[in-house]
Amino acid sequence: MRLKSPMRLAIAIAACGVVVAGGVLLALRTHGHVAPTPRAAATTAIHPPTVPAFHVAPLSEDAADKRITTLLQSDPAFARDATFLIVASVRERCAPAHSGELAKMANRARLPILVATSEVTTREPDLDHPIYQAIQRTAAAAPCGRALDLTATGLPLQLDPERYAAAFPDSYYQPTLDTVPHEYAGQPLATRAAQECQSIAYAVLPLGRDGWQCRALWSGMRPRILKACEQARSEGGQGAGEAIPPEVANRLTPVVAGMLEKLPQYCR
Repeated sequence: MRLKSPMRLAIAIAACGVVVAGGVLLALRTHGHVAPTPRAAATTAIHPPTVPAFHVAPLSEDAADKRITTLLQSDPAFARDATFLIVASVRERCAPAHSGELAKMANRARLPILVATSEVTTREPDLDHPIYQAIQRTAAAAPCGRALDLTATGLPLQLDPERYAAAFPDSYYQPTLDTVPHEYAGQPLATRAAQECQSIAYAVLPLGRDGWQCRALWSGMRPRILKACEQARSEGGQGAGEAIPPEVANRLTPVVAGMLEKLPQYCR
């Protein structure tokens, strides 16, 4: 899918931290640690909106938009992509100072952003531009500061862009999540997205798979991995915002492996 806005550049970021995180993950696999990948537990309530949701109009009656509506109803992965892109577009317009945060955090958390959309447009290339147009029309019609009722578009949900951002990246898989995971420790999305070590934590314990028995353990483990990573960076003389060098990643690998040893076998 060709996103014709600054969002395309943000989503395409290949941060060095993500690459190094992959190296840590590979090293952990050689230690025998291939961790399952659930959605994190969420426990801090987000205040609900005080005004009614804005009802977004349905897509048009042309064949392409009808097909898009059907896909939104039948393809959960495509619907997740569309939801993410709508929120990112709304924030780009309504909160331009925060417009790149979702894309940056998506990279940190290794989310499969646009994978499903690319699969759709590979199968049906004539939908490439109509998908872009539908997302932009939907986002442009959304008033700032309001929750959106997207039911008429094919997305059966009420979406609050700011609530979605506060609970991101967990909200990618649970867009109506009304609680913020404790693992965020009260940090806003901008702060978390700027932390290079988030890439390590999500590489080791990514989101997206089932595993409710272990979810709280994983959610509690990621902040510990983050803290260990930050300590390794500090000991290596790194400043905030600097990419994680391979030597720091190598030093971190046995530390993280030791943490995973403390998890029950079925949660590793």
